[in-house]
Amino acid sequence: MNSAHMTTLAQGIGYGRGSSGEPVRELQRYLARFGYLAAEAGDPYRRMRAGKRALRPAAGEFDSATVGALRRFQRHFRLPVTGVLDEATVGLMTRPRCGFPDLPANFVAPGNRWDHTNLTYHVDDYTSDLSKEDVDAALTAAMSLWSAVTPLTFTDSPNPDIRIRFVSGDHGDGSPFDGVGNVLAHAFFPPPPDVDLAGDVHFDDAETWSLALPVPTGDTDLITVAAHELGHALGLGHSDDPAALMWPFYAGAHRYLGVDDVRGMQSVYGSSLHEVPGWFGAEDQGASVAIGAIADPQHNDLVVFHVDNPDGENHGYYRIGWNLDAAGNATGGWSDVKAVPGWFGAEDQGAGVAIGDVNGSGRPDLLVFHVDNPDGENFGYYRIGWDLDAAGNVTGGWSDIKPVPGWFGWEDEGAACTLADLTGNGRPDLLVFHIDNPDGENVGYYRTGWDLDAAGNVTGGWSDIKPVPGWFGWEDQGGGIAVADVAHDGGLDLVVFHIDNPDGENHGYYRIGWNLDAAGNVTGGWSDIKAVRGWFGAEDQGAGIATADLNRNGRTDLVVFHVDNPDGENHGFYRVLTDL
Repeated sequence: MNSAHMTTLAQGIGYGRGSSGEPVRELQRYLARFGYLAAEAGDPYRRMRAGKRALRPAAGEFDSATVGALRRFQRHFRLPVTGVLDEATVGLMTRPRCGFPDLPANFVAPGNRWDHTNLTYHVDDYTSDLSKEDVDAALTAAMSLWSAVTPLTFTDSPNPDIRIRFVSGDHGDGSPFDGVGNVLAHAFFPPPPDVDLAGDVHFDDAETWSLALPVPTGDTDLITVAAHELGHALGLGHSDDPAALMWPFYAGAHRYLGVDDVRGMQSVYGSSLHEVPGWFGAEDQGASVAIGAIADPQHNDLVVFHVDNPDGENHGYYRIGWNLDAAGNATGGWSDVKAVPGWFGAEDQGAGVAIGDVNGSGRPDLLVFHVDNPDGENFGYYRIGWDLDAAGNVTGGWSDIKPVPGWFGWEDEGAACTLADLTGNGRPDLLVFHIDNPDGENVGYYRTGWDLDAAGNVTGGWSDIKPVPGWFGWEDQGGGIAVADVAHDGGLDLVVFHIDNPDGENHGYYRIGWNLDAAGNVTGGWSDIKAVRGWFGAEDQGAGIATADLNRNGRTDLVVFHVDNPDGENHGFYRVLTDL
């Protein structure tokens, strides 16, 4: 639909049952093209829509078929369901969008997934707006969003599954592009149906494609649109959630996946991202994970901890995912949610959890840590639940609450803890970490309390406070810490993680401090900063990391966890970065 047609549609504001004329005909074209009325002749998506009940209206007449289709459009996109061409409806219909039809739940698609996960692609026709290298980089970035949460991989090949073209006008697929600012691109489901076009992605080369951020006025962000269209090429329809990448309307750069996108794609191809079931809490105040052998010494179990923030005091809870496999699946199910007794603090600023046999009983103990945020300075506290049984219950009671001395920071932006034997004397040492939030950039710090005794007291004193060099981020949304032999050289290395919170989506990053000595110093320097691919969530509410050799190949695997904060309840997710 070109600009003249969209102007015609706008001229019909206020039209309803019984109206007639060109604005009604333009409305019918729109509703037919995007799946709400019967497809017009030549529609390339006709076979995909086979079996979908859609009426054919009287051309140019605002009849009952048109009213019903318009009401379905309004309901699908959460507009007032008036059956009238009102301003809100026209406003949405005149926005740039994808040319793929809506209402995928009503489509009968003979097949909507590839039968393999090692997919190939190739660009047959490039745009002149960007260099070939920039287009290739944009497509790689778009594909990485989907490969980060599924087993899918993408490789360039001259005989590909997915053919990509930048074209304009009538380009031979039955769905001609309409010029600047309307339909931006379209794509086709995997085979079948429409075998000749299956998996193809077409971009309207009448648009001005860009990679710049912020997106220049009049340009269109290629990564956003490419990731959306690849969603169709992989088997997803449109989402009715405006926070989803698969929402059909373009609203600027949106280079991330929403919860609906992740769940949809994982329902087709499975997951490399795992959701913690039964999450609750709308404004969590910290969260973390730990891995230990709780039910069986031969199996790794995942402890997930979070601080809920209802009206009044906060509350700390944990649950356990039993028997992680090499991909991070909790193959033994999940425990019930267990409350940590005696919690205090109304606005906690971060939390952590660790597992270890602190009292030497042969059973794992649960150490929980949090940053309290009273008026004035923050304070860090930990306590220990003794002797977890095979169901994850604390059977030996809880220690008293122990303060971490010398805490500082008014508005911390994340915290964590872990246990390790840095000195090699057989007693666990406690490492605590927090992200301070002064004016300007955040800063990450850690310190070590040596030689926990059987009551959980630090008997060997505390190290000085050590900054993590090269920190960045103004309003971080969580952090984590872990100790493991990442270098596989017999020493211990420090892994630190944080969620940066720029404008728009958050981003997760980690780095490694090599070769911790007995004093907790990083003696081997620091790795570069490494991004966790496919991050999503604009206001995360906590995060954590844990290390283990889940696939038992002698290399360290990193479990990365975060709490997403969409409208309504939070959701907890974790993923496994295999073989650091």
